[in-house]
This record gives sequence, structure tokens and C-alpha cells, in this order.
Amino acid sequence: MTVLSFVSLCWYVMAIPLSWEAVTLKRRNISLVKSLLNDFEHSQYFKYSHLITKLAFKDYVKYEDPYKFSRLELLELLNQLPNINEIDFSGTNYPEEYLGFLLDADMQHISKINTGSNLFFTRSNLLFSVYNKFRSSITCIRLLYDKNMIHFNSPPTNVLNLLTQFDKLTKLELHNKDDINLTPFQVQDKCPNLEHLGFFSRHPISESAMRHILYDSRRINLNFISSLTYLVLGLPSLSATYTRYLVDYFPNQLTTLNIKMSLQNIFDWIDIVGMELALRLMERVSSIDKTYIGFTLRDEYEVRFDNEDNMTKYFKLLNSFKGTRQTHCTANFNYAIGEIRDVGYSFRYNSLGRLLVTYNLYRHDLYGFNAADMAAPDKTSSVIGPEIFHVLEFNLLGLYDEDEIFSDQANRDIDFFQIEYIKPDKFLFDLVTTHLHNIEIVSVKARDWGHKFHEPYE
Repeated sequence: MTVLSFVSLCWYVMAIPLSWEAVTLKRRNISLVKSLLNDFEHSQYFKYSHLITKLAFKDYVKYEDPYKFSRLELLELLNQLPNINEIDFSGTNYPEEYLGFLLDADMQHISKINTGSNLFFTRSNLLFSVYNKFRSSITCIRLLYDKNMIHFNSPPTNVLNLLTQFDKLTKLELHNKDDINLTPFQVQDKCPNLEHLGFFSRHPISESAMRHILYDSRRINLNFISSLTYLVLGLPSLSATYTRYLVDYFPNQLTTLNIKMSLQNIFDWIDIVGMELALRLMERVSSIDKTYIGFTLRDEYEVRFDNEDNMTKYFKLLNSFKGTRQTHCTANFNYAIGEIRDVGYSFRYNSLGRLLVTYNLYRHDLYGFNAADMAAPDKTSSVIGPEIFHVLEFNLLGLYDEDEIFSDQANRDIDFFQIEYIKPDKFLFDLVTTHLHNIEIVSVKARDWGHKFHEPYE
């Protein structure tokens, strides 16, 4: 934008508003801004401040006062930004203090306040107090909900009830801490204009709460609110009752759907709800343009790679999820350890309309590993099998004995081999050249092995 502003006066007029729309205060310019604010005639330095709508802070050095705004400095800075609608404290070392300063700020248009995850989980009361102060303009809220969480206004009120006063709220991410009877119904009832709802709970949707809602003649509206287009459900498990509800009252207006069960194995879920109901849900969720449903990996010694019955069930679900779409399908059969292994089985249509599925392997599947050992489903029941896969991936992160995945029997027709998250060395390439005789291309996705797994390689 800076370059464009020098092309001509016309381009200058167009570029300046865009270049000032979002401003990030880093360490090198925080001291400058502080000094300008302390100038008696500081308003002259903020002639473009009315163009700023988003302000972010990035001061990664701790305990250095020169890079910290005082209460008066931050409030005066915000006074110079009359049109600000978004503040991001996720990159500062002082999010709690800055958030507290906002209780004394006057911001007419603020719609979003980002504090980062740490403050969200540790100071949820303070965060909601700030949200509540700006309830006439706030459109986006992340809420760690505790049923005993009371906002001490006059009179004291349960926080969930206060959401009715957020007239412009369209996006809510609610994490239920300990209310076993809380359901998405109550949340939608309090927030009828939501477009984006993320409902995360440590507890499954209560069967007693569901029966009360479904069969009480005075029940609230069972339909999902019509404005909702984006829905995320993060639950320990799905009961038969709630699965049936999702099937019967499925919100067809959704453009994005994400359902993740953190404590339920896919085959346990089938046993609980029954195959017929499971297939109906898979068919309904697959009608959404961008959709995902995932199950955890549990009961490690019960589900096997070579189990025909499980493979048949898996491909029956996949057939229902695929429906009539003719699309590119990538399957990932993986073995991983630690936090990377939190989803065992998943079905997804991405934004490009491509189908991606995962199936977790177990360590005992990997001894004498042979791709040909994958049990074939009974296609008289499942209809489809592995032939629908255009790409079949085996990711073996955490498997330290690499030779377990090779044999002179396995993978002999493979002509493409890609290495990800495995440190390439001579031993590994010796295995490739020894056992994969038809190999033509080897692709290595590199990373900096001095970094932790989730740190990007640059």
C-alpha cells in the first residue's frame, strides 16, 4: 500500500484508507506511540486515526516497562480511534491488565475483543464483564460458561440470561465447564440471531434434558435458528436420543458443520445408536458443503486393521457420507502418538468439495505391516470398498522402528513415496531402495528438526 500511494494522487487517496485500516503495534513502535501520547499537543500526530478499525498488540518481551501502556495511555490511545471495532490482545504480554483498562474505555463501535486462549480460560469473569460493558455493539463472544458464574450487576444475574441483551451478537463460542444439563437449545433460545455457534462441553448432551425438551408440551422451539449457517459441536459423545434429534431437525441452511466426539469410538457409537440411525446422520451431515464428523481413538486392543466386520461398518458409513457425489477421495490410515492422535476416525468434505477420510491404525497392526493385510469389507453390505480412494496415505508418526513398515511382500507396486515428519537418513533410504523396487519418485517434506513438532519450519 505504501508503494501504491506514491504512484499518483488518485492512488494515494485510495491507498491511505486501506493502509491504516488495520494497525499492529509492535515493540519498535510502542515506545514511539507512548511518547506521542505524552506530548501536550498529541492530537496532531493522529490525523489518520479515524481510519483505524482494528488494533493489535505484539510485544513479546516480558517485564519491559517501555513496551507497556499505562492505563491512562491506553485509554487516551483509544480515544484517538473513534471508529475502532476490533482489538487483539493475543500478542501482548499484558492482556489481563489491558482488558481491565477497557472497563473504563469509551468505544462506540467495538464488535470483537481477542485476548488469546490463556486469558480466556483463566479470567473468564473479567472477560465477560468487558463484553457486557459493550453489549450494544459486540458481535463475537468466546465464553467459558460456569452455571455458578454470576455477573454482579443489580440484581445479580446468571451470565447465560445476560446474553439476551447482546442485540448484535452473531458469533458465539461457548465452552461448558460443569453444567450437565446445558444444551444448545438454551443457548439458541437466548441468542436468536446467531449465525455462527460453537458449542463445546465436557459433558454429553443429557438424556434427561433431551427427554424434557422433546416431550414437554411447553418446550422451546426444537428447530435450529434460521440464521445459523456455521455450527461446531465438540462433545464427549453422541447419545441415541441426540443423534435422532440431529437427524429429525437437521438445519439444512448450514454451510459449515463440524462435529467432534472426544471420548467416543466410532464403533461404540454405532453399537449405541444402531447402524440405521448412524447411516441416516452420515447422510444428513454430508449434504452440507463443508462438513466434518470425527471420533476419537479408544479401546486400543479391540479395533483391528484386519477386522472385516469393522471394515464393513466403516465403509457402510463412508458410502452413506459419500452419497451420490462424484468427487476426489483421499484416505489416511495413520499411526500417531500424543496430541496428534486425538481423532481416530473422521469424514470430511473440504471447501473444494473433496472427500477426506481417516482411519487410525494400532501399533500391533504395524508389526509385519503389509498394505495387503487391510481387511476387505463385505461389499454386499457396504456397497463400496477401498477402490473409491484416489489417494491412499499411511502416516506412521511415532513409529521408531521404520523397518516394521517394509517387507519384500508389501508395497511392491508403489512408484511414489512421500516422507512426512520422519527424519530422513541413510537407513530409511536403504529400506526404500531395498523393498520398493518400482519407486520412481521420492518426496521429502522437510522441517527443522531443532524445533518442536508444531513450530513451523521457515
